[in-house]
Amino acid sequence: MDKNLHILCPDVPWPADYGGVIDPFYLLVQLKAVGIQVYLHCFTQNRAPQKELEKYCKEVHYYRRDKTALLSNTLPYIVKSRSSKKLLQELGKNNYPILMQGIHTTYFLYKKLLPNRKILLRPFNVESTYYQQLSALEINPFKKYFFKRESRLLKSYEKEVSTMIPILALSQTDKQFFEEQNARSYFIPVIIPWQEVSILPGTGNYCLYHGNLSVNENQKAVEWLLTKVFNDLEFPIIFAGKNPNLKTAKLISKNKNAALIANPTESKMQELIKNAQINLAPSFNHTGIKLKILNALFNGRHCIANSQAVTGSGIEALVSVTDDAENMKKAILELMALPVTEEQKGRRSAVLNDVYNNKKNTEKIIAMIY
Repeated sequence: MDKNLHILCPDVPWPADYGGVIDPFYLLVQLKAVGIQVYLHCFTQNRAPQKELEKYCKEVHYYRRDKTALLSNTLPYIVKSRSSKKLLQELGKNNYPILMQGIHTTYFLYKKLLPNRKILLRPFNVESTYYQQLSALEINPFKKYFFKRESRLLKSYEKEVSTMIPILALSQTDKQFFEEQNARSYFIPVIIPWQEVSILPGTGNYCLYHGNLSVNENQKAVEWLLTKVFNDLEFPIIFAGKNPNLKTAKLISKNKNAALIANPTESKMQELIKNAQINLAPSFNHTGIKLKILNALFNGRHCIANSQAVTGSGIEALVSVTDDAENMKKAILELMALPVTEEQKGRRSAVLNDVYNNKKNTEKIIAMIY
């Protein structure tokens, strides 16, 4: 008997080139491999429809986001803008179970327009916390106001919606948050593109920070690394990522040991990660899961991060955790000349293959749906 599933995705999950689409896309790949027929529903804003998705889905539907939702004073914009009537019609054509990816896609659940349906929610993080932290870091007054308002609306919205259906959290920290909202919350780690640890022998000669450099949290991390850590370290550091703004580019150019690689290809980014001696991943956001750290652990040499980046991830023991600039400097000095040992590689493989095992984690999701 065929197993069918609707998946609601807040964005088009291909190319799988940023955190919010990694889990949705690679889950599609896993579900296809075990014969589940997926009806994928994507909201579009800046990303075009993709033929690639048709390889993994029975049907793929696209919906435009409603920008007039900005006028709503009662519902978060990220939710209200994804309230397409066409989507509701498609979901009503059958009674297949629904997996909602991100709190963004829960409008019809909130409105109780999907009665007697098996529905699960897979939040990417605690969005109210995420937007609160975006607001704290934002300089632009209009964006700051928007992030602050969105955080306030999301706080009450998350509290109500999370009690309606089971939650499949990406981290232990998020699982605990939703449990505190009286939700039935379960930790099922992110589905990822890497499954084997592959570390180059020997040592590299630079540190790397990578991420979307148009995001204010990552801009803050660049500034912190340059002004607090590499202000008096003589080791080379490379910053690589999407769309750095002029301020970030200028800041990097002022440090003689720093270099910027803007908008690298995926293959170039992986080359940088693999060849770096240390991948640095300080974070100012303690919700969700940091995929850049998983990438570094599967494919890079040493990794240094702070507690906010790894708490609740299950990989804390694999990372050098430092929570201030001086201790990060010490860790860099210690690790710059040290190759990754066979024992360290073995420990990484054991932990990562246990916690971030795609086959096992997909089976957990399927078991909860059916």
